[in-house]
Amino acid sequence: MKHFSNKRYNVAKEDLLLRHGARDGKEVEENLVQILNGRAVVVHSRKGYSDACYYFEDVLGDLLVWDTQLLYADLQHDAQPTLSTVTRLVLGRSVHREFDHTRRPDQDAIAAMELYLLRFPYDREAQRRLYDRIGWTPGPPQQQTKPNWKKRIEIQKAKSTFDLQSGLRSPVALHRRPGSSECLREPAPSATAPVEAVPAAHQFALRLHRRHFADTRPKGDRGPHQVF
Repeated sequence: MKHFSNKRYNVAKEDLLLRHGARDGKEVEENLVQILNGRAVVVHSRKGYSDACYYFEDVLGDLLVWDTQLLYADLQHDAQPTLSTVTRLVLGRSVHREFDHTRRPDQDAIAAMELYLLRFPYDREAQRRLYDRIGWTPGPPQQQTKPNWKKRIEIQKAKSTFDLQSGLRSPVALHRRPGSSECLREPAPSATAPVEAVPAAHQFALRLHRRHFADTRPKGDRGPHQVF
C-alpha cells in the first residue's frame, strides 16, 4: 500500500519491514486483484482506498464496489460520515478498542459488511442450501491482469440502474403540431432508450392532453389542419 497508518491499527513498525517477513504492497495487491476479480466488494470511503492502494482504480473494471459512506451519507451534514460514526449511530457499537482506542482492520471490514447487509439483506445459508440442492459450486475467479474497460462501463450502468430501483423513464415527447406554439413540450426520450409501442389507452390520453391545450387558446386559433 502507498500509505498505511500502523499506529492507528496497532501494527508494530518492525512488522512492516521486508527483513521481518513483510511483503511488498504491490505484490499483495496483485494477489488481491485475482481473488476479488468479478466479485462485489464493500468498502467505506472509496477515496481512502484509492489514495492508499496502488491498483484500486484498475480493479474497479472487474468489481462492483459498494461504498457504505454513500449508503449512509444522510447521517452527516457533509455526506461523508466516517465508519466510526456510522457504526456508532447505526450498529450501536464502536470500532475502537476500549483500552487503547486503536482499530482492527478485520473489525472495520465486519462493520462495513453489516452496514451493507442492513440495506441489502442476504441470507448466506439459504443461498448455500440452494446451491447445494442444484449441485452448483462457485469456481475460482478468472485470471485477469489488465482492467476490462468495457466491463467497467457495463457494471457502472448496471449499478446506476439498480440504485434507481424504480426504473425512471424519460417523459413522452409531445411534438409540436403545425400552426401551434403554446403546446406543452417535454424533453424527448434519450436516444439510447429502447423504442416501445404506445398502448391505445396511452394514445387516447395524449389526444386528450393535446385537445385540452388547444381548447385553452383564443377562440378561432384552431385550424382545420389540427386533427385529433
